[in-house]
Amino acid sequence: MKIKILLLYYGLALPIICTAGNLYPGIFSSAEDYQKNRVSIVADTTQHKALRIDDFFFRPYIWIKTSRGERKILKKEVFAVRMPDKKVYKIVDNDNYLLLDASNICIYSKEKEISIPKATVHSTRYKRIKVSEYFFSTTIADSVQNLNTTNIRLALLKDRQLDRKLTSHFPTNKSLLTRSENGQFEINAFLNIIK
Repeated sequence: MKIKILLLYYGLALPIICTAGNLYPGIFSSAEDYQKNRVSIVADTTQHKALRIDDFFFRPYIWIKTSRGERKILKKEVFAVRMPDKKVYKIVDNDNYLLLDASNICIYSKEKEISIPKATVHSTRYKRIKVSEYFFSTTIADSVQNLNTTNIRLALLKDRQLDRKLTSHFPTNKSLLTRSENGQFEINAFLNIIK
């Protein structure tokens, strides 16, 4: 009888606990859920590989182990995923975008593999390496765009004075990737000062 009461309490208290500001790993089904820190499906971190995102294009699934067992969820039904290591991935069109900074605009990265030619004595071989691409959205709910000066200027265009300040501080695409000592992107620090 005590076990049944404990299980009933656990089943009723878990949804309340997950919205109380704690950073539980799991799946967010919408932008509103993410903004309110309301995890739709909580991962059981006591299990090995409690949360896993498939990166293959023919397997667009997120695997999550809960207290009730393992579930396979289509990526198109998920807005974002918080992993057990507290990293957050926004899911857009079956792609995983790692949220790096959300102090003003949201900045994401995504890894991809590229081939680099490597000359040998008899032929050219190709070496595969991983590179990071960077993206942004003005809010967590907005669409993800490439992080470059043109897209930033178009997204944040409010007046000419802001545009001039923005282009003088960040003249190139590479300058948008600079970070301060605390890890915050300089573009977000700049936008916080302007506001």
